[in-house]
Amino acid sequence: MVHNLEKAYQKQLKTIDDALKSERERVLAELSPQMEADVAMDVSGGLITRDAAIKRWQHNTEKTLKAHNLLSEILHGFDLINQYRNQVLTVDEKSHYEKDLKVCLDKIHHSGKKQKEHDTGNALHIMQAAFGISDFLMNCFHKIAFYLYQKDILQDSKSIYLLLTSLNPYIPAFYSALAAIDHKLGSADEALGFAAMAAALDVENPRCHLLYATLLMDHGNKSSAKDEVAKAEELIKKAKTAKHDHDFHKEDIEDLQALKLELAHA
Repeated sequence: MVHNLEKAYQKQLKTIDDALKSERERVLAELSPQMEADVAMDVSGGLITRDAAIKRWQHNTEKTLKAHNLLSEILHGFDLINQYRNQVLTVDEKSHYEKDLKVCLDKIHHSGKKQKEHDTGNALHIMQAAFGISDFLMNCFHKIAFYLYQKDILQDSKSIYLLLTSLNPYIPAFYSALAAIDHKLGSADEALGFAAMAAALDVENPRCHLLYATLLMDHGNKSSAKDEVAKAEELIKKAKTAKHDHDFHKEDIEDLQALKLELAHA
């Protein structure tokens, strides 16, 4: 499962990089005169070869381009969120949202300046913290994205969920949502990858395993689907035996039975 998570995550990154390839090449071409000047200066010191100087310049430029792209993606996500927030958020939520968003946008506006170290208590939230995005804002973004999903405004919903995974790539619900969106859009491979990520991140949630099993069945991978169904069934049994509050619903049990029946006749 860890391998599936890493593979799917790398695939997502490759999709983003491919989409930006032509733009990076254009920018690099425009910067080539500056590259020659910088490389000549590095080589003149006699401590580095020309090839090494060129590689270092390209590496630093790539980091700059990626940082700029991430900032653009975040701003695009905010633009979509602002388009729909009045339709989704309550009056009280809007008031809190405006205050938190002002702090966040101020940090983004000054992102080119050196930021002081954030003591988040959790390194997994570093991008979210770096831009001052509160948990409340993240929940608002999630609420808006889910509203768009329910209204079948799938591309905008997907853009916001991808923004959320960029800000904090360790929340399973975002990947489950992306899997459901891509499934509706007919992007089977992408949906399977996102479902794998959700199941790997939330191994104790039967719902994630059932979603993954469903998409595996769609891919004709009966063996792996059976494994995921078995995991989901065991988790549901454990929760019932423990007699504590559990995070699954009647429809999950129904989905489990339906998948078991489908596998039996596959």
